[in-house]
Amino acid sequence: MGSRALCYVALCLLGTGPAHAEIYQTPAFLLSRAGRDVTLECKQNLQFNAMYWYPQAPGQGLRLIYYSTVEKDIQKGDITEGYSVSREEKGLSLTVKLAHTSQTGSYLCSGSA
Repeated sequence: MGSRALCYVALCLLGTGPAHAEIYQTPAFLLSRAGRDVTLECKQNLQFNAMYWYPQAPGQGLRLIYYSTVEKDIQKGDITEGYSVSREEKGLSLTVKLAHTSQTGSYLCSGSA
């Protein structure tokens, strides 16, 4: 009987929590088994039109994944492979498709008017 190694992906979110927040993300910290889809939620309580998702791998800068300037329009950023997004009026959800260790890091959602 052989041993089976499990690989987990850690996704950390910055600026989380809705306490008087204008933009907030959930969950605050996520540990997922590699190979599973993981969805990160970003909500706002302002009237921002544009919303953005960025990952930050350890030791690297932010890179744009996807952004949306209006509810029905989603644009690709610098990296999109392994990710998908969906947009609601006050939210932009990011799905990490079949999470992989190369996607480990902090994820940041932002918005602008």
